[in-house]
Amino acid sequence: MWTKAQQAAIDIKKGSILVSAAAGSGKTAVLVERIIKKITDNDNPVDVDLLLVMTFTRAAAASMKEKIYNALLKEMEKHETNTVEFKRLKEQSVLLASAKIMTTDSFCLSIIRENIDKIDIDPAFCVADESEISLLKADTMDELLESEYEAANKDFMELSDAFANSKGDKSIVEFIEKLYRFAVSKPWPLEWLDSLNESDDKWQEYIYAQIMKSVDSVLQDIDEMIDICNEEEGPTAYLDNVLEERSSIGGIKKAADIFELSKKLNLISFDKLKAAKGGDKDLRERAKAIRDKYKDNISKLAQDYDFDKDRVLLEEQSEKAKIRAVVDLTKKYISLFNEKKREKNLVDFSDIEHLALGILVDENKNPTKVAEAYKKEFSEIYIDEYQDSNYLQEAIVNAIEKNNVFMVGDVKQSIYGFRQASPKLFMEKYKTFKGFDGMDDEDAKKVVLSKNFRSRKNVLDGANVLFKKIMKEDIGGIDYDDDAALYLGASFEVGDKEYVSELMLTDVGSIEDDTSAIELEARAIAKRIKELKKELKVDGGRDLKYSDIVILVRASIGESIAKVLNDENIPAYAENNKGYFQTFEVRKILAILAAIDNPYSDVDLTAFLNSEIVGMTDLELANIVSDYRKKQNIEKSKKIRMMDAIIFEESEGSIEEATKKKIRKALEFLDEYGKKSTYMNIQALLQDIYNKTDFLNITAAMPGGQVRKANLMLLISKAATFGNSGYSGLYNFIRYIAKLKDFDNDFGEAGILSENDDIVRIMTIHKSKGLEFPVCFLANANRSFNKTDLKQGIVIDNDFGLGVQYVDSEHNIKDSSIKQNVIKYKLGTELMGEELRVLYVALTRAMEKMIISGTCKDVKKALETNKENPRFLDIRSCNSYLDLILLSFDRIHFDLKLYDYKTLLDEEKLTQKEVRDLHKVFEGSDIKKYDELKKRLDYTYPHSVNVDLKTKFSVSEIKRMSQSEEFEIKQNKEKTGGVNNAGERGNAYHKLMQRLHYENIENFKNRLEFVKSEMALLKNASYRELINPDDIVKFLDTKLGEIFIKYHKNLKRENQFIMGISAREANMGDSDETVLIQGVIDAYIYTEDSMILVDYKTDNVKDAETLINRYKVQLELYKKSLEMSTGKNVSEIFIYSFALGKEIRLYE
Repeated sequence: MWTKAQQAAIDIKKGSILVSAAAGSGKTAVLVERIIKKITDNDNPVDVDLLLVMTFTRAAAASMKEKIYNALLKEMEKHETNTVEFKRLKEQSVLLASAKIMTTDSFCLSIIRENIDKIDIDPAFCVADESEISLLKADTMDELLESEYEAANKDFMELSDAFANSKGDKSIVEFIEKLYRFAVSKPWPLEWLDSLNESDDKWQEYIYAQIMKSVDSVLQDIDEMIDICNEEEGPTAYLDNVLEERSSIGGIKKAADIFELSKKLNLISFDKLKAAKGGDKDLRERAKAIRDKYKDNISKLAQDYDFDKDRVLLEEQSEKAKIRAVVDLTKKYISLFNEKKREKNLVDFSDIEHLALGILVDENKNPTKVAEAYKKEFSEIYIDEYQDSNYLQEAIVNAIEKNNVFMVGDVKQSIYGFRQASPKLFMEKYKTFKGFDGMDDEDAKKVVLSKNFRSRKNVLDGANVLFKKIMKEDIGGIDYDDDAALYLGASFEVGDKEYVSELMLTDVGSIEDDTSAIELEARAIAKRIKELKKELKVDGGRDLKYSDIVILVRASIGESIAKVLNDENIPAYAENNKGYFQTFEVRKILAILAAIDNPYSDVDLTAFLNSEIVGMTDLELANIVSDYRKKQNIEKSKKIRMMDAIIFEESEGSIEEATKKKIRKALEFLDEYGKKSTYMNIQALLQDIYNKTDFLNITAAMPGGQVRKANLMLLISKAATFGNSGYSGLYNFIRYIAKLKDFDNDFGEAGILSENDDIVRIMTIHKSKGLEFPVCFLANANRSFNKTDLKQGIVIDNDFGLGVQYVDSEHNIKDSSIKQNVIKYKLGTELMGEELRVLYVALTRAMEKMIISGTCKDVKKALETNKENPRFLDIRSCNSYLDLILLSFDRIHFDLKLYDYKTLLDEEKLTQKEVRDLHKVFEGSDIKKYDELKKRLDYTYPHSVNVDLKTKFSVSEIKRMSQSEEFEIKQNKEKTGGVNNAGERGNAYHKLMQRLHYENIENFKNRLEFVKSEMALLKNASYRELINPDDIVKFLDTKLGEIFIKYHKNLKRENQFIMGISAREANMGDSDETVLIQGVIDAYIYTEDSMILVDYKTDNVKDAETLINRYKVQLELYKKSLEMSTGKNVSEIFIYSFALGKEIRLYE
């Protein structure tokens, strides 16, 4: 029954054991069997309540207890009821109820309850709800920042000046919250925070090693090119260039440190390849493509890691105060937050673990007497899903273990990095524990379970071929070698070809209308599901059911896929753990509550008036506002209060009586529930509104009514939670919900799906962990990885601490610091590792067939990325699951299926044709009915001009649409180690013009020196190379330049704007619909008696007229925006052309 490895894991008696259990390898069954064997051991039986079993979730703990209980019943059946064995087993089944089979949190809570006298906490404490904690955190943060701004400490004010932006101090708040989460996942948070103030050079050693790996990857590419050149018919003429490049790039490896390495990288240059006449054209193209790739890689390395010793020292000095400030803030936040929790006698899950650790270890971090007692109590400690443990949980286990820990997990399925899980803990033991060789001694051992009892061989082969190429120790946490691979352990009915894994690629480059990429992909999935329903047998030969199919997604796009599937008559349901607060019914009822609390909130009041409770139409609302303005003689530009308008119109307005009745109904409702809100709790208030207005039943009558109704009932449940939080009142409830949104505590829509429903399930990959399905789709594989965390002004790493953006407030300079870039690189590598592990989870859910689906704009080009042996840089540069799969799949273990717009729309066109032919069905029947039907089918929407009108345009889009022909901007051919495109050159010039410090110009003996000094401040080396300093000097010498210098204090640069104007004004068609126009004005300046607008252009043109024709529409929109926002007239508009070296007035 058991494999050799499973039996070993069950039988080993001595020492701690790490079981590395691949997906579907039966780890839970092994764990249960080991426990049963311990209980029933003839020589040394152990009572079940002397075992500690810690699971990841409560559901897993309950399931484990149930499995152990069932296993005990099975064992009891083997013995007579009057035997010693039977009585012992029965006793164990009774002890099972009190056995410590629980989550880590529950175990820690039991430590606290059992040792409450050892800590300073009220025994009547409560474990806070996550939503309640969110509100308390918000209060803590508000109070902390208010006191800090009042104290105006120098370090804090520098931090605030550096990182506060147009959104206020939100970025500081978010970072303190993030640093807090990191800190409380550590055994000693304050100690860890203090360590962040200490700096070392470990990050330099790390990036040195990483760049060397990249250089090795480039050298492998060069060797591949050399092999191509040496082939018969190969481009041998390229060899001189390539061999010289190999020598110079190979020389980088002799660099002693990152500074020498950086210099060597920047000295690498690439000459033009010698002409290769004759030979094989394909070999030439392959060689060129490889060379282009490694040239780009070297250039990127040189640009990203331009290390300068003086710059590093400057940045280190600059960041100290900011790190000190943010650490200090976080420590104060922890202290204040703990104080607030103590006031309400609350603890959160982090507190539970820290309080337990405080009971188990003393101030010197040595085990206490309590810990020693637990050591004696537990015969063995079991940890399930060990790959998801963190360092705090590890410290708790270390305090009570005695070389008797049985850890089960799979580092390839460690996908909870966002919860501070540390797969490193698993890997440290995986590397240091010795493989079990039959010797049962006291040494720590590891056992590898590699047989998979879930999936067909086809599914396993597909996963193995991918991960053997792309999952490495430095990207993914583990080498996907023979030990890590999946091996067949299950037996299936005969079948081969139809069960081969598939890669579905949908070409979205062929879309001809407004069909979205995800919609087109969903149609391809629908088509494939219909085919599978006809051709695939599962579970030993039965027909495939919809409920056998799961579609896995990485983000919340399930509803979009479900809608298309439902339209295709395929029942589908998307399980959504987000989006609750965005549902129509929840937004509506929350707006009603907000209107009750504050009727002068225009948005909420309007939503209430427009709701089913009052039933006011959009036209009625418009008439109220229009009539009120007219009667009160209020200008259009002046804002009015909707509450004032409806009160006036109800008594004195000239609107229709029917509308006045609705106003009276609304005012009576607001008055009644405004009074009720002062004495009713929110739960009762909501129920009263539901009952009185029939809101529940009205909502239930809408499409998807059952889910909508469940969502409204869920809000009552949340109101009950709020009522237990110590807060009260409608205002606080509305604020409570707002904070849940801010802290991303969105709990998803209410679920109404039954296990027996024959329906395709759509869920996230994280949700699918531990589950299995006969047929599994991974959809939207082309979705880019979420790298938001890498774009923050401050980044955190467990090894290297904090990386802080370099800020020079005096010169208005903000830029990534070198250390910050290194930490971002490391975090990017760790992100890639996590995404690889999430992909592994996705590809190991299928029992019989695995299908990967994604979209691309050019299928042929996408397929060309495939490699037999991907290099380090190939893997590192992937940005989606599809990139990784295209890089590594093969045509043996994967069937390739291609779809495009035309193919997928053919069936829909047939359906549309049938609708058009409905006229024929009614010919000869009742003329009246036919005429009525024809009239309906021929109906033309009166506002069709607005249907395809976008609501938001950039100025550049409007400029392009207004031009009668496409202008091509010629590329600047200056040679700087490669051809630079015009866009990059434009970016470089704009970046410099945005930063010029005109106030310093008098400090230099000439303007050229000033410009060169300003250029040196640009961090981006390629920008410095792209700018000709003489071009900037020419600008400064013009009349416009002189104005900039003279009035530099009145100069505004890079002014972003959004304005609303009619589509007709924006030249977007014959419509009065309002569209939003967004853009960025390069510069404008106030002189003594006017305002001048300026736009810089680097277009390579021959005359001024070309630029005026090209940009006139754009600049007129800039003018309109500037005048609307400032209330002043723009007197002059200039284009400054760097190509022509002169200023151009738009209107002479």
